[in-house]
Amino acid sequence: MDVRNEKLARASDASGRSVQLTDWNTLTVDQLFDGLDRTIMNSRAIQIVFDSTWHYPTYTYSNSTAVVDGWSILEARALHVLAR
Repeated sequence: MDVRNEKLARASDASGRSVQLTDWNTLTVDQLFDGLDRTIMNSRAIQIVFDSTWHYPTYTYSNSTAVVDGWSILEARALHVLAR
């Protein structure tokens, strides 16, 4: 992902192919943290694992208070910082 002025400018998958910026699962790291804030407020249980170098969340498990059996797992893999 290339983020400019806090907006997602472009994104690629693991093989380097461009992906649509409108996909529901294409998030900036800031959007990922915003989602975690909402998840924390609405979960019975939550587990978060952070990258030890860049400190972004690489794994989250949550169990919603609003939905019976409403659990989710989110994994972020192969993230790296682009040099400017």
